This record gives sequence, structure tokens and C-alpha cells, in this order.
Amino acid sequence: LGTAVSVCTGLEVLSVSQSWDEDMIKILPGIEKCTRLKSLDLSANCMGRKAARILGTILHHLPLLETLNLNNNRLEAGGMLELAPAISNCKHLTELSLLGNELGSEGVRLLSRSLQDCTNLTDLNLFGVGVDNDAATQLACCLGAMQRLKVLDLGDNIIGNSGVVSLWDSLSRHASIEVLSLYWNRFGKQAMVHLSYSKLRFSRLENLNLGANELDDECAEAFVHQLGTSSLKVLSLKDVSISEVGFRGLAAGLQNCPSLVSLHLNQNRLDFHSAQELARALSCMDELQSLEMRNVRLDSHTLQPLRPWLSACSSITKLCLDANQLGAAGAYCVTSALSGCSQLTELNLGCNRISGNRFSHLAAALPRCMMLRTLKLGENSLDNNGAIELACSIKHCPFLEVLDLHSCQIRDGGAIKLFETLPACSALTELLLRSNLISCTAIFTLPEILPSCSSISSLDLSQNVIENDGATAIGDALAHCHTLTHLDISGNPLTKVGAEHILRSSCSNDSRITRLAFGRVVQQLDQSTLHELLPAW
Repeated sequence: LGTAVSVCTGLEVLSVSQSWDEDMIKILPGIEKCTRLKSLDLSANCMGRKAARILGTILHHLPLLETLNLNNNRLEAGGMLELAPAISNCKHLTELSLLGNELGSEGVRLLSRSLQDCTNLTDLNLFGVGVDNDAATQLACCLGAMQRLKVLDLGDNIIGNSGVVSLWDSLSRHASIEVLSLYWNRFGKQAMVHLSYSKLRFSRLENLNLGANELDDECAEAFVHQLGTSSLKVLSLKDVSISEVGFRGLAAGLQNCPSLVSLHLNQNRLDFHSAQELARALSCMDELQSLEMRNVRLDSHTLQPLRPWLSACSSITKLCLDANQLGAAGAYCVTSALSGCSQLTELNLGCNRISGNRFSHLAAALPRCMMLRTLKLGENSLDNNGAIELACSIKHCPFLEVLDLHSCQIRDGGAIKLFETLPACSALTELLLRSNLISCTAIFTLPEILPSCSSISSLDLSQNVIENDGATAIGDALAHCHTLTHLDISGNPLTKVGAEHILRSSCSNDSRITRLAFGRVVQQLDQSTLHELLPAW
């Protein structure tokens, strides 16, 4: 490969991944002659210090390089010592990504010094590289030279209060910054007080992620309120350790952010009064398209203040309310309120204590969401009754593409009704029935039904109770189904007899299967069988 690349002197884009360090040492020298290279993607390799030294030498010969992706390698401080001088020489570099490398504090400091010369840099990704307070302060000092920086990702690091304050003050002088992520660091009240009452100058800030930090009850409203001075469109405050009182202040502050398009409030604590404040804020957001409130203790009572907004939100396309306590009554309230929302394409009500015997009202309301493409109801107790009601309902959802019913206690009766509905669901491509109670009785219907399905491409039947006879039926169905490409039957009580039958059917000329998951039963297959069948597949 190194030899082949060396003669491609006009090459502008090159991507090499999943190679070991000794392989990269052989491949990299060939890149040196690709002097017109503009984009180099070396992500997901195992590049150690030796390979980094060679790459450092090569970068000096790539004067036009604009994008360098070194994500998920094994680069540490030693590797950065080899690379830093070369990175500073890449005068046209606009995008640099080092996600998932364990650079540590020393490695980040070395990088920071080199970045002072990268004045054209617009996108810097340092997610999970080990930035601490000292490294963050050093990085803040060099940000002044990168006046064109638009995107900065510092998520999953160990930046504390002092580091965040230094970064925030430095970035506040960047009129160009548009995307900033400080997700999952270690700062708390001290930093948030400073951020809340310092003058915000991010006039172009569109996307801010402060999730998994400690926002603090006292400054939640003040901080969010000042964000209204920017053109913020995406705000993520997932798991920010605030109480119900803090959520009220946060919701009140959101009233000053009318331009939001996407809002993530997962894993916080919502009560009736904070729901009232949130409803007032949401009513001001005419362009809101995505709202995520996963695991916020939402039940049918706290949902009531939000119902008028749900009925009037004409722009919402994605609504995630999973892992709450809505029950069937609350889920029906959500769905019926959304019936006037012509743009809704994704609805997630998974893990909400919805029971099958009270599912009829929810099922009846679903067809009113005419544009629905993804419906997730996993981890509810739908059982057969709920599955039968749902099967009758989804026939009237003409654009439904993904249906997730994992862990819903569905037995054969409900599964048969769902399978019989598949030919009528002309847009459905993915059906997830993982971790239910489906046995061979329901699977026996697939050979007749699957060939009639015009769109189904992915079927997940893992973690059920399908035995060898069911595997035979699945194999017969695969031989005549020209749309199914992904099948997962792992975690079922199959033996090598059933697994071999499915594998032989998947290898036939009529089958379109490209991904097949067996689970541990594949260990029982004979080596001779695998050698016979896999080349044909």
C-alpha cells in the first residue's frame, strides 16, 4: 500500500484505518510524495511513537494539508512530542481531530504550543484526551491566535473549575466560535457562578453542550438567561445535577432562548411547577424541532402543563420522553396532543410503564401522526394485547420506517399479528423484537409473509425462545426474501443444526443477507462447514 500510494502524486484525499503500528511504519513513507494531499484520515489505527515520528517527518512535505484526523490511535505524550513541531508547520490546516488518544496533561501542553501557529484552524476535537486544569489553562492561552476557530470539542476530559474559567474567558473573545462542548468534565458551582455573571460575547454561538457537569441550582436561571444574547440553536444540559427548584430557574431562563432548534434536558428532576415554567419557555420557541427529556420523572400529572404546548408545536420533528413514568394514560395524552403536529417524524416513549390492557387509546392516536418515521416503545409491558392493537394501528402510518418493541413481553399471538401486518407497511425497514417471548409458533408464519414484504431490511429476533424448528422456518424465509439484509437471532436456544440451516440459506443466491448475528452458537459450527459456506457468501 505504501508503494502504491507513493506513485499517486496527485492524490488529494487519503483514508487508512484499522492498521497496527508496524503496518503504519510501512504505509506512511509512501505518503511523503503526495504533496497535493489536502485531507488525511488515519483514525482507528494503533499508531505508537515510532509511527508518530515518521508521520511528523511526512507532515513537513504536505504543504496543502487542510484536514488531519488521528482519532482513536494510541498516541500519548511521547507521540505528541514527535508530532507537535510538524503540526505547527501545517499553515493551511483547518480541521484537527485527536479524539480518544491518551495525550494527558503533558501531551495537550505540547499540542497547545504548536497550535499557536495554526491560525487557519476552524475545527478542533480534543474529546477524551486527558485535558486537566493545567492543560486547559495552557490551551486557553493559545486560543487567542486561532481567531477563525468555529468548533471546539473538549468533552469527556477532567477539566475543573479553574480550567473552565480560563477557557471561557479566552473563548469569550472569539467572535467566530459556533460550537462548544464541555460535556462530562469536573467543574461545578464555582465555575458556573463565574460563567453566569461574566459578560457573554459569543455572538455566533449556535451549539453548546454542558451536560454531565454540576450546573448548580442557584445560578441555573442566570446562566441560561444570558445565553439568549447569542444565536443559540442547540443546547444540551443533560444530567447537570439540579433539583426541581433549579429546574424551575433553568426553565425560566430558557424563555430568553427563542431561537433554539434542539434542546436536551435528559436525566434532570422535573416537577409540576418546573413543568409549568418549561411550558412557558417552549411556547416561545417557534423553531424548536427536537426535544429530549429522557428520565426526568415525567408522569401523567407533571405532563399536564405541557399538553397545550404539545398541541400547538407545529415545528417539532423529534420527541424523546423515554425512561419516565407516563403509563398508558400519559402516553395517550402525548400522542393525542401531537395529532396536530404534521412534522413529527420520531417519537420515543420507551420504558414508560405502558401496559397492554390500556394500550388501545394510544394505538388509536398514532395514525394521526401522519409523518411518523420512527416509533420506539421498548421496555413497556405491551404483551399480546398491546401488540395486537399496535399491529392494527401501524397499517395507517404510511411513512413508518423503524419500529422498536424490544423487551415488551410479546408472545406468539402478538408477534403473529405484527408479522401479518408487515406486507401492508410499505415503508417499514427495521423491526426490533429483541428480548420478548417469541417461539417457533410465530416464526412458522415467516416463510409465507417475508417474501411479500417490499421494504423490510433489518429484523432483530435476539433473546427470544426460538429453537431449531424456528431456525428452519427462518432459513426457508431467507431463501425467498429479497429485501432482508440484517438478521439477529443471537441468544436463542439454537443448536448448530438450526444455525447451519440459517447460514446455508443466507449463502444461497436468492438471499440478500449481508449481516448475520448468531451469538455463541456459532462456536458449535464445524470448521469444515464454515470453510464451505463463507466463501460462497
